[in-house]
Amino acid sequence: MQRVRTDPDEPWTAEDGGALELYPLVEGQQHTPDVIPTTSLLPTWNSMVMFRVQPGRSFHSVQEVVSADKPRLSISGWYHKAAPQQGSEHASLQQLQMKAGEDQIQMHAEFEGGDTSGAVSEADLALLRAWVNPAYLKAASWAKILDKLEADGSVQLQKFLVPEVADSILQAAVAQDAAEGVGGGKIPSFTAGYSEEWQAVGPPHKQRYLSYRGQP
Repeated sequence: MQRVRTDPDEPWTAEDGGALELYPLVEGQQHTPDVIPTTSLLPTWNSMVMFRVQPGRSFHSVQEVVSADKPRLSISGWYHKAAPQQGSEHASLQQLQMKAGEDQIQMHAEFEGGDTSGAVSEADLALLRAWVNPAYLKAASWAKILDKLEADGSVQLQKFLVPEVADSILQAAVAQDAAEGVGGGKIPSFTAGYSEEWQAVGPPHKQRYLSYRGQP
């Protein structure tokens, strides 16, 4: 249950952000929300929204408020059953608190392209040096990265690309954002950046980004 209070003399618009979003499940995947909501509700004056919360099946979020002069005030509450609901171990909080790999629903596909158990050849390293920071092309770094990945399930590599490559990607991204109307205090479209080559990856309560699926 959520009750929203906004100024009745200044009606809320989609451009102000702050909408309540309700997400469906990905078809064929239990406990995984889709990357695009099915319902988006603006915070209108003196309104109340009630919806059923099912652990691992009901996912919602609130958009960022981008209005500089309109307050969005809301009071949220929950009606609980006497006993925990069935499937409570799949609730969003429990998913976020899981250790690496515990919530993995779809395993990664096996690598196709030859044996990867041997040493990296000098020819491969020479090719990678045109793209990747040399600090990440050392065997000592690989062991540390692998240990971090196995422990946490993810690893963040700072300054991974060489500057000239990173700068060209940044310029292209900024230009595309401008063409899509992203940034500048605006709420972007849920399909901003979509194309046959670029597809959204979720789940949105943990991550949301575009992945390139076209030809290299």
